[in-house]
Amino acid sequence: MTDLARPSKIGLALGGGGVRGLAHIGVLKRMEREGIPVSFLAGSSMGGLIAALYAAGWSGEQLEEEVLRMSRIHQLFKLVDVSRSRRGLLEGNRVRGYLRELLEKDLTFDDLRIPLALTAVDLRTGCEVILREGSLYDAILATIAVPGLFSPVRKDNFLLVDGGVLNNVPADVVRLMGADVVVAVDVSPTFPMEIADESGMKGEDDIPSLFPGFAIGFYVAELIMVSALTQVRLREMQPDILLRPSIPSNISIFWGLTHAAEAIVAGEESVLLALPDLISYI
Repeated sequence: MTDLARPSKIGLALGGGGVRGLAHIGVLKRMEREGIPVSFLAGSSMGGLIAALYAAGWSGEQLEEEVLRMSRIHQLFKLVDVSRSRRGLLEGNRVRGYLRELLEKDLTFDDLRIPLALTAVDLRTGCEVILREGSLYDAILATIAVPGLFSPVRKDNFLLVDGGVLNNVPADVVRLMGADVVVAVDVSPTFPMEIADESGMKGEDDIPSLFPGFAIGFYVAELIMVSALTQVRLREMQPDILLRPSIPSNISIFWGLTHAAEAIVAGEESVLLALPDLISYI
């Protein structure tokens, strides 16, 4: 088959966004249903976690079932272990244990059905680190290590945290992997945004915020900076298709998990809106 006749290889870049990142599941689920193949995956933070599980063999529907199961309050509290150290608000042991259960075995990047890249940032150098080999488990821990929430992850000579700090939607990474068509999914918060009240609650059915009052302002300020940087970088990267799911305002970075189904639907709807363009590349 000549290059002219070869189908385009689609690369999917899934951005960070905390609970809002659950919209990625809807994107993957709808792309599966519409028969749109994904040849490369790159992700950061929550987008990195979902991209990794999908590359490891989870389907969109399986991811949805698991998230809806875990979105129940009594299940959420099983993952919370408040830290007594200064390295992060959460110890992270329960999250690590849960991640081990999801992966089932010690997978490496070579075991994946779809080529994958995860992004992280080295605290020592301030540089982006692209993770494409070795332990998938370790790489996921690095890309989801939100500064202040989880402890940094030591890997080789690096001290790694959440890749969204520098490259929240790694469209450039997936293009370098060999994608002909880059589809970027941006789930960054929109402004103005709702902020939890003093009780830390966003609704009677939601989980309390783990952050002390003074930290909320700090994290919102960080979100504003990351969101602004994301928009600048996306303009520079110029993905072929940019999806921005219309995620309800009751779903933010750190709260709204009990509304996971709404985020997933928003992801599906974003694919349907871009469907003519997506199909044109198949």
